[in-house]
This record gives sequence, C-alpha cells and structure tokens, in this order.
Amino acid sequence: MKQMEYVIEFILELLVDGTIEILPNKKVSKWIRYPLGILVGLFMFAVIIGILVFGLLILGESIIAGILMLALGIALLVCAIYKTVKVIRQM
Repeated sequence: MKQMEYVIEFILELLVDGTIEILPNKKVSKWIRYPLGILVGLFMFAVIIGILVFGLLILGESIIAGILMLALGIALLVCAIYKTVKVIRQM
C-alpha cells in the first residue's frame, strides 16, 4: 500500500507542479494551458473549501480546533487568490 501512496503522490505532484510551470509559458498552446490551469485551480479550491467546511463542522465539538482549521482555510484561500492573480497577470 505504501508504494501506491508514493505513486499517487508523484503523479499529483508532477501534474500540479508541471501545470504551474506551464501556465506562464507562451510556447505552450492556450488550448493546453488554460484547461490545465482551470483543472488544478478547481482542485486546489475544492481542497480549501473542504478545510473550511471541516473547520465549521468541528467548531461545535472543539472551539480551538475549529478556529484553527478556519484560520488555516482562510489563510490558504488568501494565498491561493494572490497566486492566481499573479499567474493571470503573467499570462
């Protein structure tokens, strides 16, 4: 099972990091860059929204853990928006 985890991690890292490197590259066609960017962006925002929802759900049981998860989700959301604006300006 450990090997499968490494394979999935490698593939996701290759896809996400490769897409982030390809986005500002003008030599790659827009038809490849834009859908890949949208796909990776939607994946990242889904993970961030999941963290925020988890923070809201756990808030009822443990206030400190809920606040920490919400703070983490908000920080990730702000950083993701900043990075998205930065990449769009480079395109």
